Amino acid sequence: MVRNQGLTILLNLFFGPLINALRAVAMQVNAAVLSFAQNFSTVLRPQIIKSYAANENTFRKS
Repeated sequence: MVRNQGLTILLNLFFGPLINALRAVAMQVNAAVLSFAQNFSTVLRPQIIKSYAANENTFRKS
């Protein structure tokens, strides 16, 4: 949290509010992408566990 807020303060000091606003938008996009990836992983997890429990080795190389 300190790193995030410190970087925000430094960006605002040296580059102004426009760059600070652009960083805020980039952070929101990053959060949305990470949320999508986590949700996608959550959807796939039961099928992977089911395949592993049934000893279906079609998805593994070794």
